[in-house]
Amino acid sequence: MKKKIFLLFLTLLSSLFFFDPNQTFANENFYKTLNSTYTVNDLGSAHIEHVITLKNLTPAFYIKQYAIKVSSTNLSEVKVKIDDQEITANVVEEERETSIAVVFPDKTVGQDKTRTLVITYDNPDSAVVTGNTLAVYVPRLANKQDYQEYSLTIYSPQKYGYPTRTFPGPHFSSQMGDKIITKFDQIDGEGISALFGSTQIFDLTLRYNLENQTSNTGLMQIALPPDTVYQKMAYLDIQPPPKEIQTDIDGNWIATYQVEAETNTIIYVTAKAKISLIPNLEYVIPKPTKVHLNSQPYWEVEDQEIKKIALENPSSQQIYDYVVNSLNYNPLVDLKRERLGAKKALSDSQNAVCQEFSDLFVAICRAAGIPSRRVSGFAYSENSSLRPLSLVEDILHTWPEYYNRDQKFWVPVDPTWGNTTGGIDYFNQFDLNHVVFSINGLSSEVPFSAGSFKLTNQNTKDVEVKFSDQFPEIEPKYHFDINQKKLWIFPIPGFYELKITNETGQAYYNINLQIESENASVFFDNRPLSTILPMQTIVVPLYLSSKYTLPRQEIIKFHLSNETKQFTLTSGVNLDFIFKYSPIAIGLAAGVIITSLVTGSILVYRYKRSNSIRR
Repeated sequence: MKKKIFLLFLTLLSSLFFFDPNQTFANENFYKTLNSTYTVNDLGSAHIEHVITLKNLTPAFYIKQYAIKVSSTNLSEVKVKIDDQEITANVVEEERETSIAVVFPDKTVGQDKTRTLVITYDNPDSAVVTGNTLAVYVPRLANKQDYQEYSLTIYSPQKYGYPTRTFPGPHFSSQMGDKIITKFDQIDGEGISALFGSTQIFDLTLRYNLENQTSNTGLMQIALPPDTVYQKMAYLDIQPPPKEIQTDIDGNWIATYQVEAETNTIIYVTAKAKISLIPNLEYVIPKPTKVHLNSQPYWEVEDQEIKKIALENPSSQQIYDYVVNSLNYNPLVDLKRERLGAKKALSDSQNAVCQEFSDLFVAICRAAGIPSRRVSGFAYSENSSLRPLSLVEDILHTWPEYYNRDQKFWVPVDPTWGNTTGGIDYFNQFDLNHVVFSINGLSSEVPFSAGSFKLTNQNTKDVEVKFSDQFPEIEPKYHFDINQKKLWIFPIPGFYELKITNETGQAYYNINLQIESENASVFFDNRPLSTILPMQTIVVPLYLSSKYTLPRQEIIKFHLSNETKQFTLTSGVNLDFIFKYSPIAIGLAAGVIITSLVTGSILVYRYKRSNSIRR
């Protein structure tokens, strides 16, 4: 990149509170309003202004001191005014936050008397610019019940356009000069997010180190970053290419390699990932099954405490809030510590990292009857105290997903960052900076993600992710091959296997295979092919039934997307009546069969247990 891209996530008001050691007062003694303004520049830094109005409702009480906490330690130009008089504030940096405290210089006593407090500062962590997108996140107020009125205005650069998604709504947007003005009126103090731009593109460079320490040739499998409902992959190169690639029950793309005995093989992968706010309607979403409610290691669904929590928090939103508020992220946790899992996370709640947040969410969801799973991958962050992760040794990030039965797709959430950012809402509004590497649903441990495949006693950096500007839109390109089936060494007239290989680095969905012949009936499973992965070969069994008494040569045309391939094949005898009424009886498989390797060797997963995913 020609210029450094600045991080965008905003970290704001996490706690606002009044206190007076000499006076006791209740909320009903004051009418309080808060009007906040965020003016974001092209680089993602924001000038923030909080205007707090305090109106006495009784003649006897007054406020002596006031303080706010901001979820950032990078504040500058902090200024405070009380009734247009500038005063000195006490600014103290704490762990992941800054306190700004003021003492009122005099007393304002009397019914209907008002005071106006204005706090301003610059915060480079208030908004994140990534490529051509901007996101602004305002955490919820810790004491939202203290304010009778709360409004927010965001001034953003015109070049990012109007917000493509906000939460909550409604909002009102307009343009004034080179600024887009987005207003939220009468909000209830919950977190606010506004995203400008709808897609983000990343360049991925990955390395998988496969080590076969056995004395036998082994089949070893790796998980390549897959398509999801919000993620589209384009593979530019995979060297060496896999023997086979297929998808599993969770939508992982599993590539299989044959590794000779007592040797190492290094797989080099370059790819692009496009992350979108808009679900990809072409993507075939893996449906949840009963396995997504099962107990697993680290997901103790049958534990009595977890079942009790699920009973008290039956919705996914309630579970997310429980996890965010019950665990505490501890940046000092030893990265080599073993993964705790959900049950141990509850007993050691002050020492959680991303795995504990994810595991606890998954376990409680499953106990509540909500299908859930864990995702491992990359999450972009430049402020690791607010959005923690580390890629020094490929220490990646994990977050959970739950299945929304109404929308019928898997919804990602991030309770870890919901906790560390002081309440930014990562439940209702996800971002464009999480890249999925692998998904754990059927199993809580496998498949392992990129960055987990290390050679013995080596800590190489195997994951590199950068922002990109362009994503290739590649037209489908297929290679067709056809083989006649044999009985021993003798060809069987009419029985064939059509092999279709995707020669591109992208997956395609719901494609229709059409077969044309003038003089033969061609029987095959003509349902749309749900998915064909990059470099995947699928096998379609078919039978050519002659319209004549004896077999003969026929020209057969195969049409797939915009491609046509022609073969001259030998038809079989006329078996139309059998295929029409009993196709299974003659051994023609109904459905598309994915090519598999001959399993005469051992299957080996190579994983260096260094707890790569900790943050």
